[in-house]
Amino acid sequence: MIQTDNLQKNAYRFYSGDFATDTGQTEVSYGLPSPFVEVDLDDLVREAQYAVATRPSTIDAHPKQVHRVVHLDRNKANPAVAGFPNLQRVTWSETKGVTLPKEIAALPTLRVLGISGNQYKALPRSLRHATRLSGLLLTGLTRLRSLSGLEQLIALEHLQMYNLVKLNDFSQILELPRLRAVSVVSMNLRQMCPVLAQLEVLERLDLSSSATFDVDYLTALLQAHPGLEELGLKNALLEHEPPPNLPSLRVLSLSGARRLPSDFLTGMPSLEVLDLSWPGPELPASLGSLARLQSLDIGMGKYTAKTDFSVLTQLTRLRDLHFMTHLERLPEAVGAIESLRHLQIGVCHELRDVSALRSHPNLEVLDLGGFSDSEQLIDVAMTLPKLEYLRVKQRTDITRLADHPSLKVILGQHLESDDMAALFDVHRRAHYPRRL
Repeated sequence: MIQTDNLQKNAYRFYSGDFATDTGQTEVSYGLPSPFVEVDLDDLVREAQYAVATRPSTIDAHPKQVHRVVHLDRNKANPAVAGFPNLQRVTWSETKGVTLPKEIAALPTLRVLGISGNQYKALPRSLRHATRLSGLLLTGLTRLRSLSGLEQLIALEHLQMYNLVKLNDFSQILELPRLRAVSVVSMNLRQMCPVLAQLEVLERLDLSSSATFDVDYLTALLQAHPGLEELGLKNALLEHEPPPNLPSLRVLSLSGARRLPSDFLTGMPSLEVLDLSWPGPELPASLGSLARLQSLDIGMGKYTAKTDFSVLTQLTRLRDLHFMTHLERLPEAVGAIESLRHLQIGVCHELRDVSALRSHPNLEVLDLGGFSDSEQLIDVAMTLPKLEYLRVKQRTDITRLADHPSLKVILGQHLESDDMAALFDVHRRAHYPRRL
């Protein structure tokens, strides 16, 4: 029997293998919410199995199952972390002081630590006890002026810095022998880029909302690390940038990037995941050169009926497509992507015609958020031989879908059907061998 969902808020989540994960930023995640999973340490911490604030009794009853604790606060009652023998991830908030309890830093199982607070001018001295730490997130330390002590974290592999506006000396980063991933969010790159360019190996780099400054330094940084595998340039200004030569790059985020040159993607033959949710009116011509691309988000853009989407048909390995549109007719090019498995259009209230999808041979997931013509949607769905997941609008009569040969899950609110009314646990699918 087909299962139906009666969720009152959002519908479902699916995971496209390596390239997508629920980051906690949105209730429903499709495609590419954040490809920088390992770098975005705060999001990792938010994936708490047991949240201190909401389920303290569960924590006390199952201490060995606690691996992550969210937002320990100096000014609030906190659980005794020593009582959790498998605790690996902690965020510590200090709003009035500049300390980090030694019992947290010295936890033998601690691997990821987040520190936030606006009073720190230097890293807490107790941080030297966290010698096994592999990930460190420094967020909102707006008075921090020195990274002295960072060099003692000899096992550190991932470093994220957010809004450290007073920090000018980053030289301690060069003393971290295992550092492979760096995230620099909302910071000026003038002092940072020359230091990062000196790192011997850098595999993952996220410059979200930072690459709008000092683009010359950005160019030099990318030239220094042609072996990058993952890169985030959210909100970057790329008008004067030459196409970077990044032959090993697999994941790229250009969300919000401005003035993207049409040839920007030509030097990225290994790219598999691309977030291209930018405000441009056209898709860059170099998109068609990405022979290995599997997951693509083209966002809202300023697409019109005259926009040429034919470049999408050149992506012969594309499995996952996410975008939003004000178009009235779904482009024929979308229906012509034979490799496509997952299609999610987040906003499409003006969409009137989706006939381009009729008889698509491989489509498995179809989610047209806001599409109002239920009858047309069901007509199209009945022609899709491999469809498994379908979202419909409120109060849709889904009786006809009972005869679909492969449909497993129907998602919507207040579905009208006598024989399909059971609630179900949302399916989480994995199409690739590992998650980032």
